[in-house]
Amino acid sequence: MDILHRLTVSYYKTVTPISEDHKVYLVRHEQTGAICIKKILNVYRTDVYARLMEHPISGTPRIIDYYESDNTLTVIEEYIQGQSLDKVIQAGNLSSSFLFKTLLELCSILNDLHTMEPPIIHRDIKPSNIILSEEGHVTLLDFNAAKTFDPSESRDTVLIGTEGYAAPEQYGFGASSPKTDIYSVGVLIQEMLSSCAEEDRNLARIADRCMNLDPSNRYASVTELQKDLESAACGKQAISSKRKYLPPGFRTGKPWKMILALIGYLFLTLISLATTVENATGIKLAYYRIDMFLTGLITIAVWTDYGNIQMLMPLCRQKNLIIKLFGILLLNALLLLAEMILFLLVGALFFST
Repeated sequence: MDILHRLTVSYYKTVTPISEDHKVYLVRHEQTGAICIKKILNVYRTDVYARLMEHPISGTPRIIDYYESDNTLTVIEEYIQGQSLDKVIQAGNLSSSFLFKTLLELCSILNDLHTMEPPIIHRDIKPSNIILSEEGHVTLLDFNAAKTFDPSESRDTVLIGTEGYAAPEQYGFGASSPKTDIYSVGVLIQEMLSSCAEEDRNLARIADRCMNLDPSNRYASVTELQKDLESAACGKQAISSKRKYLPPGFRTGKPWKMILALIGYLFLTLISLATTVENATGIKLAYYRIDMFLTGLITIAVWTDYGNIQMLMPLCRQKNLIIKLFGILLLNALLLLAEMILFLLVGALFFST
């Protein structure tokens, strides 16, 4: 059987190294041309890869084949295209809706792993091991540190995990269990929150419970964690649906933003009321002052993307900051030009002498 596995793996030829240090390569099948990933592992659990190959889990790379030789495991697995979550986090300005969607999909994957018989514990959940497709779907990578859960174990025999994400039991303070993955999800939530544009106390609370040093005080299962996330997401959605029509500065519900917005709107109102135009009095002067006020509101709406108004200008959706800023400026100028033309037409209609 090992000879057959070795023969199958030999059909995959290296296209380019992805990480020489970690012995990860992009490979192509000689006959079919299929592009895959080849890993040569020194730390591994063969039973984990055997079970994932026999029982594929949605949201994880499909294990195509593997063979063990000289205390190393060579694995051929599905190549997953997309962007790693760590790059998305580094880009910043994440929305809470993105956080909830990503976390719920991750929990669904973990739930499938944890309900296998016996359960598989990933033990290395971190942003660089999570890939997001163009549609935003989650794939959990790298089962190098994974193991099957044995409730009779009192502590791990091999200490493994990524510093900062690994639970205390991965450092010899107990045995890994499904709650070990829950701890890492808590760290992940905290890291994502640090790049989130909105404050979310419910997510912070959930992260704190996930990261409790005592496993017995964490969520009992990923299913329980998932239900809490769904409840928090529904509450957030209800609040967001009511707030989305509020003026810019009041939609987040943050006091400091609302105070600054109120000051800004008062300042705009005072400037508009102080506007004077030669030979304009009464209704005509009021018309000019309203125009001044609307000009300010249009500029605020464009720069705060009120009602997703920036979708009108494709340049505003570019990742390059300079191009995006140019797009916002151009959109603002075009809308102000349209507003000015309408102002002149209405003025000519009602105030022509």
